[in-house]
Amino acid sequence: MGIFVPSATLPSGITVSNVYMSFTNEVLYVMQSTNNQYQMTSYCTVFSSREAAKNGNPSSIRFNVTTKVSNVICGYQALYNELKTRYPGSVDVIEPSQVTPLSNVTLSIDTIRSILKDFTSPPTSNTGNLVMTANMASQFSSLIQEFPLPPEPGPEPEQPAAEPEEKIEPVE
Repeated sequence: MGIFVPSATLPSGITVSNVYMSFTNEVLYVMQSTNNQYQMTSYCTVFSSREAAKNGNPSSIRFNVTTKVSNVICGYQALYNELKTRYPGSVDVIEPSQVTPLSNVTLSIDTIRSILKDFTSPPTSNTGNLVMTANMASQFSSLIQEFPLPPEPGPEPEQPAAEPEEKIEPVE
């Protein structure tokens, strides 16, 4: 796992753009702090791209990240959250092995329409959007093109106005 960061000024003063940051292969140090808090620390490595990180290309840009949490179970996720706080435009990058296979996912037609509308513009903030590799996007696009969507529902047909009931007057 890692995050895509559109623009960042690192603690060393270096300004980078369109980089991939990851804690992969780094040791997570946990120390108990005060008031049931834990301090978590690890090194974050900055890569030119996710592919560079995945291919094992070395990077000499690393910096220390520390955060305090009340639950150690969250581990690296707490450090990624700290990075996303420092670099607000960042977006989570989910590895394909972390994604539930599509055969186990059921989406409503409305959800699929919403997803397709989201693809018309790239994410500009941390909105929970998933950043796909070109290969993943191509596979998803092929799948969606093969999936026939029913037409969007039209307006409800107008119901004829109910005729007023006849009022029967009592005879005297």
